[in-house]
Amino acid sequence: RSDAMLMAPTTAGYSLTSVGYALRSTAMKILDGVIEADHAFVVLYELDENDDWKDETVWIKALPMIGITPSLDYVRRYRDDAIATPGLQGEFETKMCNRWLHSAKSWLSMPAWDRCADPTLTLEAFAHERCYLGVDLAERDDIAAVALAFQREDLIYVFVRGYLPELVINDRARAVPEYRQWLRDGELIPTSGNMTDYAVIESDIRKDVEDYDVAEIVIERFGALNLASNLLASGLPARIESKNTKVFTTPAKELEARIRAGKVRHTGSSFLKWQISNVCCERRRDGSLLPTKESAESLNKIDAVDAILLALSALLQASTTPAAEPRILFLEA
Repeated sequence: RSDAMLMAPTTAGYSLTSVGYALRSTAMKILDGVIEADHAFVVLYELDENDDWKDETVWIKALPMIGITPSLDYVRRYRDDAIATPGLQGEFETKMCNRWLHSAKSWLSMPAWDRCADPTLTLEAFAHERCYLGVDLAERDDIAAVALAFQREDLIYVFVRGYLPELVINDRARAVPEYRQWLRDGELIPTSGNMTDYAVIESDIRKDVEDYDVAEIVIERFGALNLASNLLASGLPARIESKNTKVFTTPAKELEARIRAGKVRHTGSSFLKWQISNVCCERRRDGSLLPTKESAESLNKIDAVDAILLALSALLQASTTPAAEPRILFLEA
């Protein structure tokens, strides 16, 4: 039928690779304005992130017919059983509160991110200003990304470029049509063939060094050795870092706090917004955290965010390094 309609109702579950979670992820992106899909109608009945699953006053958010089906007494008994038997809590949260597995939650607030957007921003306006570069490389499947971070007073400005082999872009566009738009807008730079051409990235970084006062270039370890060696051989301030909690916790917490406080500026590009919306977060008992994809196989990429965090790690380190104390030296005649 030319006017066919697909209806797909479901409760939350535990599999982040299921069709249900894939549809839910797409639905969230539609509601957040990351993806435009006028042909889709989305309704999500679920508790908000900070809601207490034990609080019966919030249950109606996930159970709009509570009192009719299911009955309030039934949900109360289920809640009490889940409190008494911790193993039931996850089942109660998924089936009664419509919450997916906890690690499925997005990390950053999209409304707060949108409030930080300034479409009038241009890289050219930062010519010759102090700049920190973060580089996240990829060979084929992931997007390689270069982030540029600047600071003016109490605001941090971030810009991102993405790179992907042109033969892979066509394949990716089948699942995420926006790839073609990002290509047309220049946010995604194609390299020839089916493998990312690091020479193109290196050339662009050298151009950045000419245009801005680049204080440091931080490159994620995967595939970084040749690029870092070439830049170092030219006297450029490049170094390699691994993606782990030691490196990422401080810039991740800074980015999280700044987005919440409106202390970050970006152009509002859909390429970066899409990746911001994809990031989940592993929070450790020691207070450290690590931004991650929802699953290793996910097509929802976060490489641009990793690049921003690498750039921020250098910017924050530089801003906390104490200046050398002035000294007077007396030289013998």
